[in-house]
Amino acid sequence: MTNKVPLVKPKSKAQIELDIHFLLLKLQPAAFRDNSEIDIETIFEIDLPDIIPGLKTGYIDLSHLGTNVMGFTDAKEKVSFVHKELADATDTVSIRRFRATVAHEVSHCLYHLPALSSFKSFSSTFGTELYRVDRRKIKPYLDPEWQAWKYAGALLMPKERILKLIGEGCDEYDIADIFNVNPAFVKARMGALK
Repeated sequence: MTNKVPLVKPKSKAQIELDIHFLLLKLQPAAFRDNSEIDIETIFEIDLPDIIPGLKTGYIDLSHLGTNVMGFTDAKEKVSFVHKELADATDTVSIRRFRATVAHEVSHCLYHLPALSSFKSFSSTFGTELYRVDRRKIKPYLDPEWQAWKYAGALLMPKERILKLIGEGCDEYDIADIFNVNPAFVKARMGALK
């Protein structure tokens, strides 16, 4: 991951939690009742293009962008893609990584896609480039990647449900199975809720 990112509108953990709550109330209200995973693919493939007119989402080969690039959202082209190889995976760890990646790209679409057109750009000998700052010099809540991962965790593991499960004595492995995410992602989410 690069150390340079576009500076985005601040989003606190509390605001992200509230945004997720209202999104799920609108798109998947059963998410607050059922002990099942969030249908993240429907949100990505069907709901997002309805929310953001003209947005194209899907699964394509992203290997030309680098070996670690699993998702890509481009505001100028109004597209959001997840690496097809990850989407086609059949092992549990990869399926769960796919789900987290899709949720991460959903965040970029909802939070950052609309704002990217207003970001300051600068001209260089290579053309117009997006103004970026060193992520080590900004607060996390101004970092689009921090926001996207916080959003992904909150979307796949809604606060109300995860707190209830923790109260019932579920550990990170139980919760990982319920939400179909990797245990490390559950651990990070549990840490963020403390």
